[in-house]
Amino acid sequence: MTGNEPDAPTTMWKQQSVQPHILTPQEIRARIDRLDGRIRRRNRIEYIAGALVLMVFAVFAIRQIARGNFDLATMGAILSMFGAGTVIWQLHRRTSPVEAIDGARPSVEIYCMGLRRQRDALASVWLWYVAPCVPGLVAIYVAVLLKTEARNWPFVAAMGLIQIAFVAWVILINRRAARVLDAELEAQAGPR
Repeated sequence: MTGNEPDAPTTMWKQQSVQPHILTPQEIRARIDRLDGRIRRRNRIEYIAGALVLMVFAVFAIRQIARGNFDLATMGAILSMFGAGTVIWQLHRRTSPVEAIDGARPSVEIYCMGLRRQRDALASVWLWYVAPCVPGLVAIYVAVLLKTEARNWPFVAAMGLIQIAFVAWVILINRRAARVLDAELEAQAGPR
């Protein structure tokens, strides 16, 4: 026996028909609940972080303005506040948990809608999560460079590079998470 015969144990598995696993309503409900729970936890952390960012930049901007020092750094803080506010609003708009099962549509359809919504939000995080913060950060870095002696510019540049690396990491992990959701969507679609 060479292993190439149709009934050889090494090739038999290829001939077996695979029956797709059809999720029960309870399994779908459990998956929806898990997805909603993860979304709510993540969003709660993001809202808290966004509120802290807003407070820090608001305190800085108010102190600068009270001192009569409305400069590029103050403008950067104000732009960062608007950026953080935009991110919080977009987070709520794009990633709120899936809608409740209403009986009009199959629950697996609602589950897949929630997965698609999260996948799309994660895949486009650079647009709605990162981009609103860029103007404020650029203004702050330029203000720091203008006030810093030339011999200290390498330190400021290193901090900027660390910030860029962190932003790139955020984009990459979100894209990876979007691919995971794509795989789950493909699993739900089943064989075609």
